[in-house]
Amino acid sequence: MHDLQVRIDRSDAPSSDALGRGKRSIVLDLKTQAATLVALCKTADVLIDPYRPGVLEKLRLGPEVLCEVNPRLIFARLTGFGQSGEYKSNAGHDINYLALSGALGMSAPAGGGTPVFPCNMLADFAGGGMSCVLGILLALHHRGQSGRGQVVDASMVDGAQVDTDGDGAVWMHRWWTVDASMVDGCAYLSSFIHKMREQGNWSLPAGQNILDGGAYFYGCYQTKDGRYMAVGSFEPKFHEILVTKLDARHLFPTEKQMDTATWPQKRNQMQAIFSTKTRTEWEQIFQGSDACVTPVLAAHEVSSFKHNMERGMMASAFDVSPAPKLLLTPGRPSSLTNPVCGEHTEEVLHEAGLLSSKIPHRTSVLEAKL
Repeated sequence: MHDLQVRIDRSDAPSSDALGRGKRSIVLDLKTQAATLVALCKTADVLIDPYRPGVLEKLRLGPEVLCEVNPRLIFARLTGFGQSGEYKSNAGHDINYLALSGALGMSAPAGGGTPVFPCNMLADFAGGGMSCVLGILLALHHRGQSGRGQVVDASMVDGAQVDTDGDGAVWMHRWWTVDASMVDGCAYLSSFIHKMREQGNWSLPAGQNILDGGAYFYGCYQTKDGRYMAVGSFEPKFHEILVTKLDARHLFPTEKQMDTATWPQKRNQMQAIFSTKTRTEWEQIFQGSDACVTPVLAAHEVSSFKHNMERGMMASAFDVSPAPKLLLTPGRPSSLTNPVCGEHTEEVLHEAGLLSSKIPHRTSVLEAKL
C-alpha cells in the first residue's frame, strides 16, 4: 500500500516484518498506553485491527470507543475466521481458512487423494488482505458521501455479513458495520465454482472436473528438461489450436473433448508428447498463438522473463511493482527499507502533538524499542 502512496503507521511487536518496507514503525503497550492510541485515532483515516475478536474491546479500544472519538474513522478488522461463529477465537493459518471455505477440498487430484494446497497467497492475501482493502475502499467511498466512517470486518474465509451479535447491535445504528473473514473471502472467491456446480458443470468428484485437474486440456505437463508447461485450452476453438500445434488432432479430436471417460488416458498421452521437447522448445512452438499454453516459471525466473520485463512487473529480483497500474496516480516501488521496530515512534507521536502531552508513552516506548 505504501507503494501506492498510502502512509502507514504500524504499531509493532518487537519483531521483524518481511512486508514492512515503507511503513513507519511505532511501539505502543496498549495495556498502559491506550490513551495514546485513542489520540492517534482522532486524526487517522483507517485503523486496522489484526487481533482476535474481543481483544481491543477488553482494552476499551473497540469501535464503540474509537469511532465515538472520530466518527470518520474506518475501523478495519482483519481476522482468520471472522467476528462470529464457533471458530472466531481459534488460531489458524492459510491452509485452515482454505479448508473451511471449501476451496481446499476442490483441489484434490484426479481419482481422489490428498488435496493440493497453494502457497499462502489465496487466504492470507486474497481472501483476507485484498478483501480488507476492498472493504476499506468501499467504506472510504461511503464516507465521502455521508461523512461517516464504519467498521470493516475482513476475515480470510467469507464475504460480508452484517454484525448484529453481542454489543455490535448497540452501536450499529450509528456506524454501518460490515463483517467478512479470510474463510468468507476464500468462499466468495469460489463463487464461480459453486455456480458451475449449480449448472451441472462441476458435478464430478474433486480432481475430475474441467478446472480442478481432471481435464487433460487444463493442467501442467513436465517437459524433456524437467520443467513444466501450463495448458488451459478448454474452449473448443483454443483446444483446436492446441492439438494442431501438438500435431496430435488424431489423438485429441475437439468434437470429443468433453468425453470425461477418456480424460485419464488422454492426459497420459499428452504428457508423453510434452516429454519429447524442452520447455524452451515448447515456448517457441506456442509463441504468439491462442492455444493458452505458457511456461511455468520458477521464482528466480519471474523478473527476467521477457513479458514481465516489458510490463515492468518486477522492480527488482525480489520486489514486485505496485498493482494495479493507475494512469493519473501511478504507484512506484518504495525506496525505503523495512523499519527497525519502533523506529518512528517519536516522529509519529510528535506529528500527533503527543510528545508534550501528559499521556504516558516515552519511557515504555523507548524501553520496548531497545
